[in-house]
Amino acid sequence: MASAILRTIRPENYTVIDVRALEFLGVSKTDGSVNDYLSYLRACCELASKRNVSLRTLDRPLWQWSKENGGSQHQSCA
Repeated sequence: MASAILRTIRPENYTVIDVRALEFLGVSKTDGSVNDYLSYLRACCELASKRNVSLRTLDRPLWQWSKENGGSQHQSCA
């Protein structure tokens, strides 16, 4: 819930933590801590920067990848 509030306030700086996106990044589970979110956000920001897209634009393909690949984990974000 907190990540949704952050994204609403500053969508250019924050993204909503998403189970499918976590799967793409190779994270099998999270305890919902602030540190987990910050790690997730950092990974998303790095990937968005490499691809020259916004965090919101990045959300869609991460979710789609996980949906199409049945939740199998991705080995590398590169």
